[in-house]
Amino acid sequence: MSKSPRAASFSKEWKQNLETVQSYLVKAQKRMKRFADQNCRFVEYQVGDKVMVKILKRYLFAGVHDPRLLQKYIGPLSIERRIAKVAYRVDTPAWWKIHPVFYVSLLKPFREDTKDPSRSQIIIPSIRGPNSTGKRRVEAILDDRVIYASRKDHQDIVNGYVKAGDLVVGRQLFDAMPKRNLVGWNVMMTGYLDSHNPGKCLKLFREMAERGLKGNDVTIVIALITVCARSSRFNEGKSVHAPLIKVCKDLNLIISTTLIHLYSRCGTAEIARLLFDRMSVKNIVCWNAMILGYCIHGNPKDGLNLYADLVSSRLEDTEINRVKNMEQVEEDRVHRDEITFVSVLCACAREGLLTEARTHFGDMSDVFGVKPNFVHYWCMANLLAHVGLMQEAIQILKNIPIESNLPLESSLCSELLGSARFRGDVILGEQISNKLIEQDPENFRYYLLLLCCSRSLG
Repeated sequence: MSKSPRAASFSKEWKQNLETVQSYLVKAQKRMKRFADQNCRFVEYQVGDKVMVKILKRYLFAGVHDPRLLQKYIGPLSIERRIAKVAYRVDTPAWWKIHPVFYVSLLKPFREDTKDPSRSQIIIPSIRGPNSTGKRRVEAILDDRVIYASRKDHQDIVNGYVKAGDLVVGRQLFDAMPKRNLVGWNVMMTGYLDSHNPGKCLKLFREMAERGLKGNDVTIVIALITVCARSSRFNEGKSVHAPLIKVCKDLNLIISTTLIHLYSRCGTAEIARLLFDRMSVKNIVCWNAMILGYCIHGNPKDGLNLYADLVSSRLEDTEINRVKNMEQVEEDRVHRDEITFVSVLCACAREGLLTEARTHFGDMSDVFGVKPNFVHYWCMANLLAHVGLMQEAIQILKNIPIESNLPLESSLCSELLGSARFRGDVILGEQISNKLIEQDPENFRYYLLLLCCSRSLG
């Protein structure tokens, strides 16, 4: 109880106003519910009823290239139990990563078409594990699902198994398709690409070429050139690039950038530069691919020279500059990003160019407004360690922002620790070891590194 009458009066008045507002909110809630339920007649389902579920496209098959090909409703699925008056728990497949309870407006009764079963069977492959009864044999699926299904339904089944990671069943169903379209070939090759199996992806592409089918951009970029670049298969990449030259005079931006990455990864930076110079339109991804190709797989000095061309590149047509407004001119310029400076700092580290590296590192935030991340700090620390400036290297390590990718940070710090041990700087080695232990205290390897550094003291 307050001793001040004025404070007590204010508190009482405040409580009365609060109760009034709460009562108004309750009345408004009831009134809104009454209006919402006035003409609403939901279907009531029983346990075991078959329903179709409306799924938002961003929750299911998020990796599909064209979401317009997805069904609006998925099913049929069974009702497990009723959670509330307007909510039901549905027996969803195990590979769905969404909650199994749905609002009643997202459900609709499943009605089977007795004249044409394929019209009502929108099938999702049930993949629950090797010991589950939900896993069906391919022959059974083909017997009662695919024979009478349309091409789109058959393709949906193949797509479902590939997205779920079961490429064996997906490939068997794909081989059983009477007519295969380009979407099916792309789905299978993308599945092999995602499962890190470039050999089968290339084999499937050759089979498609033998049948006389021509791939689109998805086939060329995702399913083939990326595979060749990852596995450094130079001859296979050239065999795909050759027919592209005959068919297309000007390759699009995505294919050209991927080809630059391919030839750079295979150690032929001169061919990549030839493609780069022939491009009529270049964005920052193209510049990064070429600069990074020089810095890692070619001559780092050529990469630094190309970066200098990027910095000095401006709109050359003065008449266009005079007509356009400043906003349009700013959009036409190619802006540097984090990957650009990673490439430049790596090139400086390989060539031992400390002064140039300091300049580029300072220009990141001061001139171009790019915030340095862990990789940029590590490139500078690694360069300082290699030229013998170990104390400056450890000072940069102390200023490194801690990111979520601890395994990457720990591995990079471990390499810097190797430089410290090689130069005999035991104190610096202990400091780096302690930093590694702070990042990942459960990794026993870092304690062994600390023990090795302590043993070096004799």
